[in-house]
Amino acid sequence: MAANVFAAALRHSESEGNDRNVLLALADAAWRDGVTWILVGDDKHDEDETICRLARVSRATVWRSLKSLKATGEVQMVRVRRGRSFVTVYRVLAGAVDVDYERIPFELPHRFDEEPPAVQRRNLQRSDLTAAESESTTGPVIAAEADRCNMKRSDERSTFQAGGFNVSAPRAGVDMNRKRTEKSNSNNAAAALLEKHLRDLGVSAKVRRAALADPERAKAWLELAATAASVNPAGFFVAGFTGGEWPSRRADDRETASTARAEWIANTSPLLDAEDAHAIVDDWRDLDDVERAELHEQVDQVRQARTESEAA
Repeated sequence: MAANVFAAALRHSESEGNDRNVLLALADAAWRDGVTWILVGDDKHDEDETICRLARVSRATVWRSLKSLKATGEVQMVRVRRGRSFVTVYRVLAGAVDVDYERIPFELPHRFDEEPPAVQRRNLQRSDLTAAESESTTGPVIAAEADRCNMKRSDERSTFQAGGFNVSAPRAGVDMNRKRTEKSNSNNAAAALLEKHLRDLGVSAKVRRAALADPERAKAWLELAATAASVNPAGFFVAGFTGGEWPSRRADDRETASTARAEWIANTSPLLDAEDAHAIVDDWRDLDDVERAELHEQVDQVRQARTESEAA
């Protein structure tokens, strides 16, 4: 603990209640420049020293207090990407000396006294697939190239369709060996194309294997991700598909990213472990810290409401 920061926060902060508890927890963990990257934690009973444990409050309360402390200018926050997740680096301003950036073991996207860089939104757009089919003595050989996933259901029960890629049921009048060969080739090509979409999207090998075992549901979630997830489509797909359900409905192309996120929080986040749900919120890139904190709070509220409803 840096005595200069903790003492200044204790004596001069105008925050009250839980906000004050969270501020003092940050000050207790900070160095003399006011900087700390202590974890938020899960609740006040955490085994490790987290903000939740030091402040004796819940995770949702921490996010609300951080939002308030940032708004009042008592705490600064910078988000740092580490692999597939983020770390938040905090700075308590009370009594702090100049920041020693060499001491911080992360590459900050910007300094505490600088404006964060403008965020470039990533839009996942549909693109046409090119397909080529040639006949040989063993059956059709199919090749397809794709920018992004564009998986669609076909009106025909026996058709697996992806943009320009279409494998139909075997033609009548051929012998059984030929029929089995064509069906095997069709299934193999369809599975290969589905795996390519998932691999290009950045989905893990474990989830890809599960998707190949349930291709129709995987295609449905891919289609929804293509329209509803303007950021982090891979996380959207994984969360929805691993939840074990079919998409409740097709997303309208006019829906905003904000609406899509709200629907995901309401419908899908309760199906996941709390840690996984919050990790996906952490992976959404076009948010500032205050917006992200609000979404974390919404995740906790939805999960709590679902738990209370099931208990009743």
